[in-house]
Amino acid sequence: MCIDTKNIYMKKYVDPKLHTQLQTGDHIGPLVAKREVEQGGNLISAVNDIIHTTLDRFIFSTLPNVTKESNGKYKHAYHFDSKVTIVDNLKTLYPKLAAKTTYVSLGAYLENWQTMDLFRPQKQDDGVFQLTLPAHPDKLFGYVWTTEDVGNLVQAVEKAPAGTVLLAYSEEMTPADWLKMWGKYNGVETRYVQSTPKEVEVQMGGMGFGIQIAEACLFFGEFGFGSGDGGNKRPEDVSTQSLLQDTILNALMVKSLFFTDSYTAF
Repeated sequence: MCIDTKNIYMKKYVDPKLHTQLQTGDHIGPLVAKREVEQGGNLISAVNDIIHTTLDRFIFSTLPNVTKESNGKYKHAYHFDSKVTIVDNLKTLYPKLAAKTTYVSLGAYLENWQTMDLFRPQKQDDGVFQLTLPAHPDKLFGYVWTTEDVGNLVQAVEKAPAGTVLLAYSEEMTPADWLKMWGKYNGVETRYVQSTPKEVEVQMGGMGFGIQIAEACLFFGEFGFGSGDGGNKRPEDVSTQSLLQDTILNALMVKSLFFTDSYTAF
């Protein structure tokens, strides 16, 4: 059994009922994180109810503890820290279930550019496609091609010892190199511009999610995708066989992923 709480978080972020609970000037992030922890706890409790039946392995999708691992420098990545809280509660409240649990810590989704304007290169007046992000252009990120590689990554961690945390990514590369390849295979000129957290917040509508995204990007650039207690595993650590269907380089050539014919900016 594998559970990913991402959809819980994102759906609650636009829940009008939660917005009515905010005071003027408040960000919705902490409130959504609290709700995610509650619902994540309910899911884990339900899984614990079947622990003595046919459950052999429970796989939970988590993320780094940004506040702790940055020593409080970045403390607004609520969608990261909330998942760590769920895992901590799992280990404390359900030790027998924890003894059957492994974890995947997913990298940046390679498909994000398709679904979020923030991650999509935008055509400028000079004809150049510009990607504006808070991430440092020359820092390594772990990118995961979710539609092709996550299944193999989950299968690999399923066979790993309980407690294993797999850094689930297809390939590590810098945002600048990602953009260069995107431009190469789309036949366009590109430019990368690093933005500030405040600029990202404005770009994403001012609800507080821009700050979260910005701090997560800055955290990975400064502390690394593989930060933590040193016990995290990489794909090559959990299997002697090739786990991944394709590298990002190959993914860039797949029409279903980089569908320029449907990209209205062209």
